[in-house]
Amino acid sequence: MPLLILDTPFSIKVSRRQLFCRGGVSVGAFTLPGPLLWFTIASFLLMLGLMHVTGKGLPARESDRLEKNAALRSALARVDEHALSIALLDGGPAEARGALAKLRCASGAALFSAAVKARLAGLNALFTPADLLVFLLLAPLYFRGQLSFGAVFQVSMAYNGAGSALGWFVAYYGEIAQLRALRQRLRTLEQLLESLEAARVAKGPLARATPLVTRQGAWLHIESLDVRQTPEPLEEGGLGRTRALVFGSISIEPGERVLLTAPSGFGKSLLLATLRGAWPWASGSATVPREAVWIPQKPYMPYGTLRAALYYPRDEADSATEINWLLERLGLAGLVLRLGETAPWGAILSGGELARLALVRAILQKPRWIFMDEPTAALDAEAGQRYWRLVESLEGVTIVLIAHTLSPPYDRWRRIRLDELAHVRSA
Repeated sequence: MPLLILDTPFSIKVSRRQLFCRGGVSVGAFTLPGPLLWFTIASFLLMLGLMHVTGKGLPARESDRLEKNAALRSALARVDEHALSIALLDGGPAEARGALAKLRCASGAALFSAAVKARLAGLNALFTPADLLVFLLLAPLYFRGQLSFGAVFQVSMAYNGAGSALGWFVAYYGEIAQLRALRQRLRTLEQLLESLEAARVAKGPLARATPLVTRQGAWLHIESLDVRQTPEPLEEGGLGRTRALVFGSISIEPGERVLLTAPSGFGKSLLLATLRGAWPWASGSATVPREAVWIPQKPYMPYGTLRAALYYPRDEADSATEINWLLERLGLAGLVLRLGETAPWGAILSGGELARLALVRAILQKPRWIFMDEPTAALDAEAGQRYWRLVESLEGVTIVLIAHTLSPPYDRWRRIRLDELAHVRSA
């Protein structure tokens, strides 16, 4: 029964008897000397050992290279996102120094990894001349007439086939190291997520992922709400324990225009995020209205056409007339001709333009409720008047607004002072 079968153009079948026989191994119609088979196995075992000793640090170096590259990309993306603010603060030199330092780290990690790969490639090339040794081993048999010239080439090809079968791991050592590095990074991320989840569960109901009980209804009613202001408690010996906002009963009826006020930093935006379900570190129960749209303090505009950004995250609809009318009402008639243009709108439009476009997007969704978080902070007086005239004209829409001032039209709205209805406690 064959002990070893190598699938090559010249099939080699080796039995246990032949493997240890001094006469050699049958290769097709001729005999392959037994020492040649042992030479094949020994050479590739030796090469495998040398490759492992040389490249055993490659997975760690690859992981370090990936980490440094990610840090560099993150820094450059942050600079690109806040380029104007950095320029106004004259922060270009400081950002350049930081980016340059990260570039040096990334380049150094890449060079370390490349050096290991170069040594592995050198070892691979070092064993390539082993084919020549096959001819040298077979030369005496050829010159004594025991092997024909064709048989020598057949044995050489059989040796190459055996080498390919035995040397797969050697040939792909670098790729395997890269895959191992990726696996290690993914495993690290998985362990981090698992530890965060375990920490939330272990620290009580306020820290669990979804302890807030919300129901959908026709009105907004907060029965009781306990909102942690940070995801995790501060370290002991720091500023103390985590602060939490405890809200009492708050009710808002459909059709109302309500202004929510509190001192800066109190947690007004955090309340809206909690009601929206975007802040999980809270407990209590609340009824949240259906068909509600939320306008954040910093509007988001995805990359793509301006028309698609105005319908985000829904699919586009055929309402060009309404879009044109809304843009003109808000003083953005110049954007009508650019609705089909593809661009990073969040980066090229001003804060005031983005704020007005966020209102257009909200109106296009035909909501019954609109929650606004200081939407006119970036608008001048004229643009602000246009904005609020359009908001006031919305019929059957309940508006819940976070703002600091009581200027028109807020003076006609119902005002709820959150700092009087909620208190801060240590969690």
